[in-house]
Amino acid sequence: MNRTVSFVKFAAVLAAIATTISGSPAQAKNSPASERSALTITVKIYDYTRADRKSLLKAENQAAAIFASANVNVNWVDCPTSHAVASEYPNCTAVEEAQRYTLTLLPNKMVTSASKSQDSLGSVSDCSTGTCTASVYYERIAAAAGGNNAPAAVLVGRVMAREIGQLILGANSDSRSGILKAAWSTDDLGWDPSHTMAFTVEQTHRLKTRLAAEQPLEAQTRATAGLSGQE
Repeated sequence: MNRTVSFVKFAAVLAAIATTISGSPAQAKNSPASERSALTITVKIYDYTRADRKSLLKAENQAAAIFASANVNVNWVDCPTSHAVASEYPNCTAVEEAQRYTLTLLPNKMVTSASKSQDSLGSVSDCSTGTCTASVYYERIAAAAGGNNAPAAVLVGRVMAREIGQLILGANSDSRSGILKAAWSTDDLGWDPSHTMAFTVEQTHRLKTRLAAEQPLEAQTRATAGLSGQE
């Protein structure tokens, strides 16, 4: 299945949420010009956890909203986790290699203790080795959800956005602030609408610069116009 999440749609959703919280209409953060300059990434998802479909869609929406705040659209493409069902995912094989990123949702049994500490919720492979994949430790995240923390779908979406962001910017792109923070605080894991997990201005600029360099000339021209408008 191929699911495109548009920037405009999620801008409207975020505005509606802000209206509910504040009691007054939220002013649009992005102008029509910046919407036109939005870039699009395609993310191929391999779900080895067989997650609940509704929960996964909510997680994708959360991640897409975070990218939308950076003026980047996300096109999600489901992919098979075994050769036996490969024919059921024609959209996966149709995606051009140069235009996509790969995300895997992993159960605990597929997370090697040697690669990451027990506190890690995801990781990014070293693209120099030839395998360029972001991984989300789905069951670990689900176990951390609830109580004072946000629901599982929200946390999974945040981790998805973080790992995909690192996949784009590089595995060593950890930051002291924003969604790319190396270690998340209690507030970062929490469910407080006033605490936003998003890309910082500097991270957004780097994302758009990197994506514009990788996409066709037409997209580069739109992105450059958008970046100029922000300066």
